[in-house]
Amino acid sequence: MKHISTYLHHFWPFFMVLVCQSLSGMQQDSTKESIRLLAAIVAGDEYAVRRLLSDGADANAVITCHGKTTSALYHAAQERHLNIVQLLLGRNANPNTDDAQGVTPLMLAAKPIDETEGSVHAVKRLTAEQPRIIAALLEHGAKPELQNGESTQAADYALVGTRSKQLFEAKAEKK
Repeated sequence: MKHISTYLHHFWPFFMVLVCQSLSGMQQDSTKESIRLLAAIVAGDEYAVRRLLSDGADANAVITCHGKTTSALYHAAQERHLNIVQLLLGRNANPNTDDAQGVTPLMLAAKPIDETEGSVHAVKRLTAEQPRIIAALLEHGAKPELQNGESTQAADYALVGTRSKQLFEAKAEKK
């Protein structure tokens, strides 16, 4: 049986979108278009994301809800949606946009997969896509040397001996 936190993790962004809309907590820069984009990203709906971007949605869209500002790419990296990350980067999404705590999409992508967050199949898929997402972010200019509010860099999240850690080590050697 799945733990309740598993469900909260997956449905929390949808809940926040609804709460922010209903309580008028959205800031001026959070348009309905960016809210729809966020919902499509969290759902992993690549078709909807592609359609929204084609219809004029901004790949660098940010949503500010009750003081927390996040970007479209932030959520795509957090949810480990490789195709959506690549799509947003192809539309010039800024890979270094951070939240109020200084967390970047690269840091989110580098975090280890929590095995309690879904089925064994889902964890394997997420684990397989993690280094590809990191590579895509690095190729599009993500800066691994950026630090969050706790002075942690993206490479600090990657587990030693994993393909993700090797990507950071290779990037450091090129400098």
